Amino acid sequence: MQASRQGWRRLLAIASLVLCSAAPSAWAANGAQADSAPLLRQKYQALKENLGANQFGRPLHLESVETPSSLEGDIFARIDHPFPALRAALSRPEGWCEVLILHINVKYCRVPGDAAPARLLVKAGRKEFQSLERAHTALFRFNLDAAEASWFQASLAAPTGPLGTRNYKVLVSAIPLSANQAFLHLRYSYEFGNIGAMAMSAYLGSAGRDKVGFTIVGRDAEGKPEYIKGPRGIVERNAMRYYLAIDAVLGALGLPPQQQQQARLATWFAGTEQYALQLHELPRADYFDIKRRELARQQEVAPETIE
Repeated sequence: MQASRQGWRRLLAIASLVLCSAAPSAWAANGAQADSAPLLRQKYQALKENLGANQFGRPLHLESVETPSSLEGDIFARIDHPFPALRAALSRPEGWCEVLILHINVKYCRVPGDAAPARLLVKAGRKEFQSLERAHTALFRFNLDAAEASWFQASLAAPTGPLGTRNYKVLVSAIPLSANQAFLHLRYSYEFGNIGAMAMSAYLGSAGRDKVGFTIVGRDAEGKPEYIKGPRGIVERNAMRYYLAIDAVLGALGLPPQQQQQARLATWFAGTEQYALQLHELPRADYFDIKRRELARQQEVAPETIE
């Protein structure tokens, strides 16, 4: 059992890299290839009235889907950032590393060499500071599908992961709404086999027993919301972490370059604390200390030297 728990911790680390009702949504069931500017405009119109009044305290909608062999989380949000800024930031693979490194489980992210198509070398591990040798390595292919005046879509994809997991994908698409607003879709998904399913069961029966996601599945005797647990809770938490990371990166763009990283860290941590029930993992001082060390190491260690 202990080996299975350790294995699932590794699975969670890589799974963290891929961003409502209890039933799968038609949108999510269509898959990433169904995303397009017209569909995203339709989705915005369908969600427009609900974005202003929901449990999140911000214009955001979350969906998640669990099947016997896969997990998927989708976030749709109206963001107060200019569409051109979003397009510029996420049209380059280095911009994605600025997003990924904010996550507590991401230990390192660099773009090796000048190979085409671009790839991101990512190290993922436990929330504590750890050596790169003990972290799991993932190589994500970066794809820029559209970077037009009224439509943006880019994605990261990794064909394999630990414990028989496969087909990791992070997709971000967006359309402009006004000069200073855009509508964003973040999708985070991966597939797993029998070994991964067993490790997940071990984790959810121990360390992950009391962790919850964001979907409200009922009310208790006092009328307080009861949130989804299990695999969908996992995928919802990580989707939210990456949405908050994108928001933090975009929010810091107007600052002098030397101030941007500190602002990203502060904004991301404050965002997670807004949803402390689901996302709190570390005190603020610990998070900042770990990330400062990881960011310094990231500049010192060239990706070409990592196996």
